[in-house]
Amino acid sequence: MERHSAHDLRADNVAMDVDSVEDVVADAAANRDTLAGSNLHRRQHDSQYSLWEMDVDMTAESDDDTDEHAFLIISLMFIVLGAAFGTMDWRSLRADPSERITIRSDFFPKLKAQRSPKAYRKTLRCMPESFDALCSFLETPYCAKYGLPGKNTQYAFDHGLGVLLTYYGNGCGQDGDGIGGAAAQLGMSRPVASRYIDNLEKLLFDMMDDVIYFPAPHSEDEWNELADGFAARKADFPDVACIFDGTLIHTRRPSDFQGFYDKSGKPSYNCLAAIDYRFKFRYLGVFSGSNSDQSMWNQSAVLGARARELCPPGINWLGDAGFKLWPFLMVPFDERGGKRLTKIQRCYNYHLSETRILVECVFGRLKSRFKVLHGVTDRRKHTTNVRMICAAAVLHNLLIDIGDKQFKYKKQSEEARREEVNEARQVMASFNRNWDRTPAEVKLAIEKRNAYALRFYQNDNE
Repeated sequence: MERHSAHDLRADNVAMDVDSVEDVVADAAANRDTLAGSNLHRRQHDSQYSLWEMDVDMTAESDDDTDEHAFLIISLMFIVLGAAFGTMDWRSLRADPSERITIRSDFFPKLKAQRSPKAYRKTLRCMPESFDALCSFLETPYCAKYGLPGKNTQYAFDHGLGVLLTYYGNGCGQDGDGIGGAAAQLGMSRPVASRYIDNLEKLLFDMMDDVIYFPAPHSEDEWNELADGFAARKADFPDVACIFDGTLIHTRRPSDFQGFYDKSGKPSYNCLAAIDYRFKFRYLGVFSGSNSDQSMWNQSAVLGARARELCPPGINWLGDAGFKLWPFLMVPFDERGGKRLTKIQRCYNYHLSETRILVECVFGRLKSRFKVLHGVTDRRKHTTNVRMICAAAVLHNLLIDIGDKQFKYKKQSEEARREEVNEARQVMASFNRNWDRTPAEVKLAIEKRNAYALRFYQNDNE
């Protein structure tokens, strides 16, 4: 019974062991399924993460492609805009002008076709024949200096000379654009007009020594011609060949403005000039406005003490009271500082002024023809202003020589005259410009002036 019970107990234990094994197997299977499920979930999660990483990489690559595409589009846009701005007229970007100018491109051809003297004098400041002769005279040296105009050049040389004369003749007003106004009047663009004006001014400035000059010291015929010309004009003073005086030309204040203010407190240039009986310039020097007549005389590379070797004996030059008295340069008696002049001295001053007034007429004619000299307001550079003033004086002389028909040479040939001019320069260069008057020269000049004064007084009281 007990055995049976023990057997039953073993059987029960075996049954319990079997159940335990089954439970363990079931737990292992469950664990295996759970592990498999977790591995599957992990693989799915890993695959999803890999897909997400691929999406991120693809998104980043697509973003990079988009940035490169946008950069290329922006670069292309800037290139197109640059090309458009490069071909565009830059003046169209300006603000609306305060004064609108109507350009007539057919004005100059009509002016040349009609050949109206009144229209020529108003626009070009000369007669039609004089303009044609001036073109013929200047075109050859212009082409030699700057070359022949190209085949596609829109404006011929006469058009460029016309815009220069129009600019000089009409001026520029107060702070105005004289070059632009002249270009618009003749139907020319302002850049082309500026280039023509600049080239012609340089050409005329280079010709200055051949157009504005003193005769050679030993050229008695030419000096006598000048003296006879004044005598033919009924000049009161005898043996006069040249008259000296200065004139002011106002300008904008330059960058280096020290010394450019005249006696009225305005920035200007002071020009010392010598003229002959034909109203032509024989000398022109441009200085700052603060210089006096005597200061300009002393600073001149031609005048000063060198003038004693330039003016031959028997020839007189005239000046105002601002110059020193020389044996060849007669000036009036100075009545400044409360000095009382005698009747003889006042008579001398009167006759000298009657002859010397001619130089004021020349300045008036020059400024009335070339109104730009009333005020150089659209030029700021000092060298440009000086070149413009000298070019205007050269044009003044050329137009006097040309007359109404053609350019008239002097009696001497061109080569002979240039040799005499060069010889005169060599003679003047051999003297020290700092030399002043000697006591003998001062004494001789005073005696000469007193003799003239007594002569004038005796002639007036006969």
